[in-house]
Amino acid sequence: MKRIAVALFASLSSVAMLLLISTSRARTGGSQEVPVPTQKGSKSINTPDFRGGELPVKYECLESGLDQEGRDPAEIEDAKVAVLTGGGMLVGICNTLFDLDQNAQLVWQHTVAGELIDFAFIPSTGLVYVTALDNNLYILDAANGSVLLNHSRNGAMAYGRVLPYLDDICLVTDDNSMYRSRLSNPSLTDSVTAWRGTEALWNVELPPGAVLAVRGSRILALTASKEGAFLQEVAVPKPY
Repeated sequence: MKRIAVALFASLSSVAMLLLISTSRARTGGSQEVPVPTQKGSKSINTPDFRGGELPVKYECLESGLDQEGRDPAEIEDAKVAVLTGGGMLVGICNTLFDLDQNAQLVWQHTVAGELIDFAFIPSTGLVYVTALDNNLYILDAANGSVLLNHSRNGAMAYGRVLPYLDDICLVTDDNSMYRSRLSNPSLTDSVTAWRGTEALWNVELPPGAVLAVRGSRILALTASKEGAFLQEVAVPKPY
């Protein structure tokens, strides 16, 4: 069942990514594609040409245990890219978020206290919500990467995944898995908070270990365990 849970999480994470991409708006006029260097007919997957052009991002967290291509397979899988419809992109690697323009040139970068967990861009507000280890939530101005809010908490609760919701809201999850383990209480719930701008609107409980997906105005919570897989719709407080 653990493999099922991982597979379901990966599937819903892909859904969340597609939703982020499809709802993102251009920061510059027109619709452009992100330029991708063409391959040169390389037959080997280990050649630099097969990997495409190098992005102008600098990071230092993948220095040990590298594979033959200079990557740490265990950590590079956590990297995330969100493509913006104007041709730019947000790239999160290790503990740094990079903003690249439609020509794949660096606009700004922001390094957080712990390694990145997740991030989401909300086009209508121009804000980026970032969660990181050591229980940190950052709200950044997408135009320049400046920090509008950094919320850090004590305790074993952790900020988790983030999802765009409706037009101007970002959902930020709270992960209580450490408390469930420490207290030997598998029924201890998680939760999700809805943020508009830098204001927290509401917070509701989630089933333990739930993975969220958004469908229009509906928020769905999926859980999987040895008892089976369960889907629940999250009750959004009125008038939201």
